[in-house]
Amino acid sequence: MPPKITYMKDINMKLLIMIMLITISYSIFSQEKRNLAGNFAQTSQYLIAENDEGQKTKFRIEYFAYSEGKMWQTGHNSRPLEGDFTDTRKCNWNISGNIQRKVLIESAIGVEGEYKPLSKVFTISDIGDLGADNPIEGLFYARACNTAATTDFDVRYVNFKKALEKKLPSIKELERKTLDEDLKAAFKVTKISTAR
Repeated sequence: MPPKITYMKDINMKLLIMIMLITISYSIFSQEKRNLAGNFAQTSQYLIAENDEGQKTKFRIEYFAYSEGKMWQTGHNSRPLEGDFTDTRKCNWNISGNIQRKVLIESAIGVEGEYKPLSKVFTISDIGDLGADNPIEGLFYARACNTAATTDFDVRYVNFKKALEKKLPSIKELERKTLDEDLKAAFKVTKISTAR
């Protein structure tokens, strides 16, 4: 009879260790997150601005896209042994980006410097979360930042960057008139042409 008790204790101990390992690995696994950022799709054009006296100044107008994506998890697993049956895990994401315009002025000796007052930023964002929105939902539904959520986030981030890159040429074209007016006001020039 005593060996059976020992045997049962061994099974219970092994089962407890296995449950703990699964819980720990799941907890670590569910903390996956993303923190991405960077510039891409850079394009530039050269303009010549001329004043009434015929003096010419060369500008390089630079456009580029910038994106950043963050994914993080909030909340906790259900803890039945502590009387908490609600899983409050929620996978959150914030994907944002912009298209930026930089105006660089070229000196007489060919050195470029940024003219910051004419810098411009066009912003776009996608913010959201996946998971239970109240304690009742938390009894049946939770969404940790697991492999599926991470894959979903990666797809969203890539699609966001593609959409941003697609917008860049139209923004550049649409705001050309505004750019000319900004240059005329800032540098007291009367004529602006595209440099060849």
